[in-house]
Amino acid sequence: MKHSSSRIGLDLMNESKRDHKFSENMVHFEDTLGIRIEEIYDGVHVGKIIGSWVSGVVREVQHRKTKIVYACKCMALSNILSTAALEQLREEIVVLVQLDHPNLVCLEEVYESKSEIYLVFEHLVGGELFDRLDKQQDDHYTEATCGGLVAQMLGAVRYCHTKSIIHRDLKLENFVFASKDGDAEVSGARSAGAKQASCATQASCVTRVSCATRAFCADPPLFTPPPP
Repeated sequence: MKHSSSRIGLDLMNESKRDHKFSENMVHFEDTLGIRIEEIYDGVHVGKIIGSWVSGVVREVQHRKTKIVYACKCMALSNILSTAALEQLREEIVVLVQLDHPNLVCLEEVYESKSEIYLVFEHLVGGELFDRLDKQQDDHYTEATCGGLVAQMLGAVRYCHTKSIIHRDLKLENFVFASKDGDAEVSGARSAGAKQASCATQASCVTRVSCATRAFCADPPLFTPPPP
């Protein structure tokens, strides 16, 4: 990688944008030398926390001009110490900026300060598919409703595969509804484990690292690496 003023190479991603190496639906990037996220969004540090994990939190933020509410994933660089962890974050961003599908959560902008990385996503407020399923009568959907949801989910997965992107953690908790409406569409979210495979064709793609939620894997041999 060329020398970068950004810890995760946001300035180099902007170069890739200008060189058309990414899709036209390009996420907006601002590194440490650019606009501060606090100038664009309210609630970056005090907004309602809607999620958390070891490296940071997800807060509700509001765009100052449009008043649209987004979900902002805030990560402290002090918690991302190793080169491998930084590369994983960079790969997550590179994967997300390539996705433009109605059933995949949309990454809108990326900001970097001297101490944190901020990923601004569309805000999905309808709740997890797992929780909504649990509230259904007799704990299941009708066949027609289920068929519609599965079609949306498979459409999103197929779209990823056309770009040689593997989600690697498909489960009901990782699909979220856009709104609380009964007919709301479902979107794939929480794809931090997603990876872009390096292979000549989709048929030749074989991953050699197990990445999944073990409780959702029906077959223990899935955790046995394939032969070299």
